[in-house]
Amino acid sequence: MKLFQLLCKYGNIRKVEVLTLNYEKLDKLAKKSWFISRLITLLVIIIVLIALRIFLSDKLGDKAFIISSIIALVILFFTINAFIYPEIVYNQWRYSVSEDCIELIHGIFFVKNTVIPVVRIQHIKTSQGPINRKLGLANMEIFTAGGAHKIPISTGKKLKR
Repeated sequence: MKLFQLLCKYGNIRKVEVLTLNYEKLDKLAKKSWFISRLITLLVIIIVLIALRIFLSDKLGDKAFIISSIIALVILFFTINAFIYPEIVYNQWRYSVSEDCIELIHGIFFVKNTVIPVVRIQHIKTSQGPINRKLGLANMEIFTAGGAHKIPISTGKKLKR
């Protein structure tokens, strides 16, 4: 893929450079991390909804079938979220790091392409949850004056680079 950098001075285009960037995918363990976290969420939701259904079974009467159907749809939605979403998001995420800039491309329905000039970076923050820590992964957040940009999951080796 090609990135067009336009260097402007007072509104006039001064120079156009075409760079060929090699895009990297997120670590494959990212899918496993997302799956585990969504599976835990699914299990909690199933427990809460079934407990709610049992607790309200006497009070529902004729509406028990409707409530059970809604609970089944919610569980189906979160099951799809746990099994399919990690694969889709993983396939959509890619990034490139060069001497001059960092480019992030991600999104499912609306694809965002973010180019961060290295000279604009103020600081970088990494964070790990318990699942990512177990898998040796971390989230990286890049801060500029315009806001923060997040690379969701990388290995420690890639972060040091």
